[in-house]
Amino acid sequence: MQFLRGLSRISRSGLRLFLSRQLYPFPVANSSQLLGDSTQKVFNHKETYSWSLVDSHGFKQQIHHQSSFLIEEPLDPFSLVADELSLLANRLRATLVSEVPKLASAAEYFFKMGVGGERFRPTVLLLMATALNVHIPEQIVGDTLAAELRTRQQCIAEITEMIHVASLLHDDVLDDAETRRSISSLNFVMGNKVFNRRETYSWSLVDSHGFKQQIHHQSSFLIEEPLDPFSLVADELSLLANRLRAMLVSEVPKLASAAEYFFKMGVEGKRLRPTVLLLMATALNVHIPEQIVGDTLAAELRTRQQCIAEIAEMIHVASLLHDDVLDDEETRRSINSLNFVMGNKVAVLAGDVLLSRAFVALASLKNTEVVSLLAIVVEHLVTGETMQMTCTSEQRCSMEYHMQKKYYKTASLISNSCKAIALLAGQTTEVATLAFEYGKNLGLAFQLIDDVLDFTGTFASLGKGSLSDIRHGIVTAPILFAIEEFPQLRAVVQQGFDNPENVDIALEYLGKSRGIHRTRELAAKHASLAAAAIDSLPETDDEEVRKSRRALLDLTHRVITRNK
Repeated sequence: MQFLRGLSRISRSGLRLFLSRQLYPFPVANSSQLLGDSTQKVFNHKETYSWSLVDSHGFKQQIHHQSSFLIEEPLDPFSLVADELSLLANRLRATLVSEVPKLASAAEYFFKMGVGGERFRPTVLLLMATALNVHIPEQIVGDTLAAELRTRQQCIAEITEMIHVASLLHDDVLDDAETRRSISSLNFVMGNKVFNRRETYSWSLVDSHGFKQQIHHQSSFLIEEPLDPFSLVADELSLLANRLRAMLVSEVPKLASAAEYFFKMGVEGKRLRPTVLLLMATALNVHIPEQIVGDTLAAELRTRQQCIAEIAEMIHVASLLHDDVLDDEETRRSINSLNFVMGNKVAVLAGDVLLSRAFVALASLKNTEVVSLLAIVVEHLVTGETMQMTCTSEQRCSMEYHMQKKYYKTASLISNSCKAIALLAGQTTEVATLAFEYGKNLGLAFQLIDDVLDFTGTFASLGKGSLSDIRHGIVTAPILFAIEEFPQLRAVVQQGFDNPENVDIALEYLGKSRGIHRTRELAAKHASLAAAAIDSLPETDDEEVRKSRRALLDLTHRVITRNK
């Protein structure tokens, strides 16, 4: 401990020197730049610092500080933590490995050797960690536990630096900056769009009519009167909508107005995700550990599960706002998109506000496994969008690549949120996995029907223009199935759809193929897998639980038979 306290004294000296550098960072040319004395006096083992500085407007600032340390030799704050800074830099680069090489290259752009910047923030945090290394509770004094504490404090430095660099990247996009840290900015080099679990799929298909019969056959529930899943949680959905609007209050009125743009009455969208999550919370309300059975604790559990629904909806809407900017969309949910109304900069910032509020709410749950699940979702959203923008000509024609991208862009949010609901309820790994499988397959089915509706829907039904994907150069499942029947279509797809004639050719081949029908069949297969997950949940006689499970089954049918 005495050694540690010695380090603490050195680190505090480093922090004091830091302060003086930030207050007066340039060399003194002559004595006229200082008013009064600039002295260091040893007085009863205390240093007295008196800095009288003149700023550019002639304003005199008097800083007086007494230190409890004897004057020692000058310290370089950065050299004190140089080894740790190097370690942190290496760890940051390792953290930013991605399945999409271009995204990994972009993310580590400002963490490369030689362009790491001043590293001011991690230096302050590492010095502070040592400076406070005194009067530490006895239980963390041992070498092993002290090392673990230091690793956790280093993690704070890494997180802070990643947040800082992310803010720089966003700022450069918003400000159209061309340089940063004496090199070209990332948006100037790679473009504005770049900023921002591999599955094995079986292609044995079930037809749409057979799917409906199969669900009824597999399910352990008798289908009684028709059930409206949304009506079962209508009161909670209303409560969640009000809470979401309340959470988005901001000191900047325009930003608050932008962030709540798609949470206003009448434009909330389908609210599929919160509906699924609230129904899943009730569907899993069986075999809950004894410690969370009481009325008070059960109500607290429900509130925490509602919080997951709110977080999922904020992440979802944030991704829509960012997507609309990336795709230059003008409409969303049958109204003008936010970027069209308020501009790209406000839309990006509104999405950032939603993500930040989502993670504040997530942290309040104090469950590290749930935090990790939802953090991975955001990474998946970015990875999926990057896969869509940077795919090779071969990847554009790959169904496996397309389905993996769909998982990242949509199904990951629903599946991991369903799993989070189960984990908060203290459910077993097996039950949590079933919840995950339901969300994954429901999300994939939903997106495959979106692929179909992009070709068959109308503006009135979709809330946006039809043929949106293909006009943006995005190849979806119906076209991929059409390529299997007409291989000559592959060459057209690989050329891209900047030429309107290629769009017309692709649509002609699609019309002659079974691409639409086969996409519906694949959606039905995933809906069937989702239904099987619900049917595999532990049996129960609780009527509310059974009703919620029936509603989840009903959603699998609604998803594949919808027309909007």
